[in-house]
Amino acid sequence: MERYRQFVADVDMPDSDKDELIGIVVKIMAHFVDAAFGETSEQIILDARADSTSPSRSDCGKLGKITEKQTVDSKRQRIDGTTESLRGRTP
Repeated sequence: MERYRQFVADVDMPDSDKDELIGIVVKIMAHFVDAAFGETSEQIILDARADSTSPSRSDCGKLGKITEKQTVDSKRQRIDGTTESLRGRTP
């Protein structure tokens, strides 16, 4: 703070207000630095939306179409072509 107080030394206000003003300017400068490196919260969110692995806004919270007669197979196909029973196993 001391190195920045010299810039507001001539401003007619209490020292606590000067410190608050310095803090506000520092936050603004930090935001511009983050923006230059693409690290603001807005940029991170937009990048996540553009990522194809992220669901689109309209897909969030939606389940895929499930038919009434749909069942889950109790066996899992292994890479080597054999099957493995999943009954009695906990996830």
